[in-house]
Amino acid sequence: MLSQSPSEKALVLIVDDEQANLNIIAEILNNEGYDISIANNGERALTLISRKLPDLILLDVYMPKLDGFQVCSRIKNNDQTSQIPVIFMTASTDVDSKIRGFEVGAVDYITKPFNERELVRRIKTHLQVRELSRNLEQEVIKQQNIAAQLEQKLIDLQQADEQIRQQNEKLTLVNLQLTQVTRLKDSFLANMSHELRTPLNSILGMAEGLKNGALGTINNQQMQALDTIDKSGYHLLELINDILDISKIEAGELKLNCKSTSIRKVCESSLSLVNLKILQKRLQSISIFPSHLPDIHLDEVRIKQVLVHLLTNAIKFTPVGGSITLEITQFTPDSSHQNSLLDGFVRIAIIDTGIGISPENINKLFQPFVQIDSDFNRKYQGTGLGLVFVKQVVELHGGNVSVVSTVDQGSCFNIDLPLSACTLCPNSKNILDPQQSRSHKAIESQISAPAASRLPLVLLIGENNATMNTFFSYLEAKSYRLLWAISWQQAIEHVHLSPPDLIVIDVQLSGMSAWDGISQIQIESITKDIPIIAMSDSGDVVDRDRYLAAGVSDYLVKPIKIKQLLNSIQQRLNA
Repeated sequence: MLSQSPSEKALVLIVDDEQANLNIIAEILNNEGYDISIANNGERALTLISRKLPDLILLDVYMPKLDGFQVCSRIKNNDQTSQIPVIFMTASTDVDSKIRGFEVGAVDYITKPFNERELVRRIKTHLQVRELSRNLEQEVIKQQNIAAQLEQKLIDLQQADEQIRQQNEKLTLVNLQLTQVTRLKDSFLANMSHELRTPLNSILGMAEGLKNGALGTINNQQMQALDTIDKSGYHLLELINDILDISKIEAGELKLNCKSTSIRKVCESSLSLVNLKILQKRLQSISIFPSHLPDIHLDEVRIKQVLVHLLTNAIKFTPVGGSITLEITQFTPDSSHQNSLLDGFVRIAIIDTGIGISPENINKLFQPFVQIDSDFNRKYQGTGLGLVFVKQVVELHGGNVSVVSTVDQGSCFNIDLPLSACTLCPNSKNILDPQQSRSHKAIESQISAPAASRLPLVLLIGENNATMNTFFSYLEAKSYRLLWAISWQQAIEHVHLSPPDLIVIDVQLSGMSAWDGISQIQIESITKDIPIIAMSDSGDVVDRDRYLAAGVSDYLVKPIKIKQLLNSIQQRLNA
């Protein structure tokens, strides 16, 4: 017996008008494990097929009434049964009959008397083909479904993409409109603020004149009315000034006029402006200023406005008998920071013993027209714009504002201003270049103080104002005489006019290659032995060796700590 195939338990319909043939075939297929259905004529076969579809049909050709060709033709013309494999059985060897059988849809032809093994093998083969065909059909249907789903997803994605594109176009248009509206709003507010100031100043002037009796004597009731006009007018003027300042900043029209300024004097001047308010409220004023503070390039007027805003707030929210502290400190962030040389800061702290601010309200402080408590709006007058102005002006200077506060204990507003703030000012090009100022100062000191000529003369060569300004400050504090060149041509002129004792070069200087610049500096016998310290962004050993071979005395890789530079300068001068 042949081994069973994957087609076992398949249903096979046997159609033959001879009972003996039916019995023999049924016994063979039962032994092979197939389910059997039997019909002794064509009509019976079609009835059985309509009740349950077989997996394969063995069909006798010559039968009464409906012969095998007719039965097969009906089976193949029915969509539900057209895929059932049909194997014809006949005793005829007529070729035409076989051809006709294939034409009506048969898949095979067995001649009686048939061989049992051949019959079983043909049945198994066609059942396997049928099973594969079914699997293939299912896979095709599955792939078609997947393709349809992908096509639908593609359509959905295209529609979504189109919607996104349309939304982006709308958003772009809205953003443009909002930008235009914002500009118009800022321009309108700025213009209106100017227009409102003129009549408001007249109102305040007239009120003051009436109070002073310029137009005759006034009674107490009139004086109270004039006081109300005066206070309301100044409150309105404060609001207008704040709106004007904020509008200028947002419109990009607020220009900083930065110059080297004593931060101590700025703080002292700001305190003097609010001193009367401090006295009127009987507050204690405390000033903590270090003895040595560097000058900072900043807009003195704007920083005074910032300090007066913060001091006025501190006075406003501090109860009678409390204290206001103005403290200045100098600090440098973590020296491992990439720009540690340029990160020196001066911190101005305004500390009060007032009502304090809850943690959830601190984030609201710097929002325009927002005051943190409705009770404050009634008890403490204000525009809600002062801190917005403070934040934006400090940030224009490259600084930062922070707040630490405890409810019922007080607040501390910190203003951190970088020592290199001048490089961040929008109009820094319109003021004297710090390099030029310091070079002139150094040259003047050499002329006016001959005794100083015994001190080492160091030439700084570099175009990075912030970096060179920092180096200049430290070296000047160490009593070196200094020159500063911002181009190779200027450096070469300095070297040949007044040979320095040592040269510090930023090799990234534009104009010519560092090799050519160093060669031109060392071209004369009087200058070839001047020690040169090169500063570079490259830490490559090959670059270092090339510079040392070119006559450079030391090679320092950025970021450079000031102590490292001072040690290198002292070592080269001692040598």
